[in-house]
Amino acid sequence: MPEPRSAATNAATEDPKRQKILDAALAVFCERTFAGCNVPSIAERAGVATGTIYRYFPSKEALLNELYRTWKGELRRRLVDDGLRLDPGDDARAVFDHWWTALTGFVCDEPQAFEFLELHHHEPYLDDDSHGEALAIDAAALAFVEAGQQVGALRADQAPAVLIALVYGALAGLFRAHRLYGELVGTDAYDQAADAVWDMVRNGTTPDPTPDPKDER
Repeated sequence: MPEPRSAATNAATEDPKRQKILDAALAVFCERTFAGCNVPSIAERAGVATGTIYRYFPSKEALLNELYRTWKGELRRRLVDDGLRLDPGDDARAVFDHWWTALTGFVCDEPQAFEFLELHHHEPYLDDDSHGEALAIDAAALAFVEAGQQVGALRADQAPAVLIALVYGALAGLFRAHRLYGELVGTDAYDQAADAVWDMVRNGTTPDPTPDPKDER
């Protein structure tokens, strides 16, 4: 598995022409399906000849995978390398807040990259290294939830993958709402939603059973 690389580091160290190609590819891959995107359209957006792209990347698949690893690696750096784990004695809510802040920070800082990752997640043209970046984040999230369930901080009536889906689904929904209704749903909605999202997964959020009418007599 490749070491995670931040997008900022990539931009600073790679040559400008290569970076122009990557930036153009990010925009085009967000606008079209993978099948509907071709190398000449990326070259036109980047302002380079089509052959220039092939000097850097042997195929459209290789270009997309480079983008995917770059941005998934940046997300992994923010989430995993900076502390998405629950150690004995840690406050689960504090770790969750770190996770939520890092994730929403990435979404706000790099909305196009987040959209790209969403559009191409788990598609058949992703290679093993790209899947490895995604699996590293998934494994860290599962470990956090399992640890939280073991110490009684997170609800145990649902599988860890379900709790992760609830959190991630809330994030994706807020992202879409902001893109569609920016005047009504600003980026501050991510902070406003933190308590509600935590309430979905913390221990004790299971609704009380419907009272038996006999008990009310």
